[in-house]
Amino acid sequence: MSNRDAGGQGEGTLTSAPNPRKMWLPTKQAARMEAASRIDKFKLPLTGQEIDLQEICYEGGGMRQLRVRIRERTRFTTVDADPVTAQRWAEAMLAWAQSELARHDSHD
Repeated sequence: MSNRDAGGQGEGTLTSAPNPRKMWLPTKQAARMEAASRIDKFKLPLTGQEIDLQEICYEGGGMRQLRVRIRERTRFTTVDADPVTAQRWAEAMLAWAQSELARHDSHD
């Protein structure tokens, strides 16, 4: 299967995703970031950690990724997630948040 068949353009490799779909990931040569667009930025109230959510676009038509940057004083943790992984992560967080909010509402 060529990269074009996988929805990508230029150099890249096909890898298996957590689901049966195939995704195109840029190689190091093709992975030059073209643009980053901020989605949201906020601080966690208890820890003061800063969360920065960005959409990352690569040159050459590679897939877009969600970048999650967590800043804790001078230390940064950066996670780049493909759409399938970002959706799984979001669904798990939403399920947990809804469960916690329902639990707290039932104690009021």
